[in-house]
Amino acid sequence: MADVHFIASHRQSPEDFTRCRILTFGRLVMLLLNQLNGSLQDELDRFFRVLNPFHWLRRVVTAAALSRAC
Repeated sequence: MADVHFIASHRQSPEDFTRCRILTFGRLVMLLLNQLNGSLQDELDRFFRVLNPFHWLRRVVTAAALSRAC
């Protein structure tokens, strides 16, 4: 989902898609396709624990951040 050509063709200004985020477009799509069963925060914690099992003690993304990204 980080295809340079895709990003360049959908950029409307030079500043678009330049910030380095934890909740990237690709991760957001994968999370939404993951058939959420629990609360948003539980699903986010579980999703990022799978991506990086060594940071399970730290909350990576909040439900509010997910709401703003959508």
